[in-house]
Amino acid sequence: DCVDVTTPLPDVYVLKNAPALADPGSKTNYILTYGNGENETAHGVLVVDTLPDGLTYFGHIAPGGEQLWFHDDATSTAPAFNPAGPEGSGWTADPSALTGPVHHVAFFAGTLDPPRGAVSGLPVRPGAGARRDAAAGR
Repeated sequence: DCVDVTTPLPDVYVLKNAPALADPGSKTNYILTYGNGENETAHGVLVVDTLPDGLTYFGHIAPGGEQLWFHDDATSTAPAFNPAGPEGSGWTADPSALTGPVHHVAFFAGTLDPPRGAVSGLPVRPGAGARRDAAAGR
C-alpha cells in the first residue's frame, strides 16, 4: 500500500519588482518583497540580492529596521555571508567603505512566522548608454 504524507515546511519567497525601463542616469526603485507563505515558521532567513548589471547602488529603505550589508564582489554569485560576523568575508554595513561599487546587498530577516512579509526599496541608478531594462539589467 502507498500512503501520501504531507510534511508542513516553510515556503520562503523573495520577489523583485522593477519598472520595465529606466532612463540612463535617472533614479529608479526596485522593490524586494519577501515572506513565508506557509503555516510553518522559517528560521534563519537571509536575503541576499545581486544588483543587475548596468545599475548603480544609490541608497536604500531598510525593511522593518533590518541592518543592511553590502559587498563589492563583481561576480553574479554573492559571496558567503555569516550573520554572526559578516565583516569577516568582506561584507560591510557602510557602502562607502567599499573599494568598488555595491554589487550585493544582504540582510538577515531572521525568523519568519507564518505567513509574514516585508518590503525593501532599493533605489538604483542605471548606467550611461542606451535605455536599460531595470528588471533584467539589460
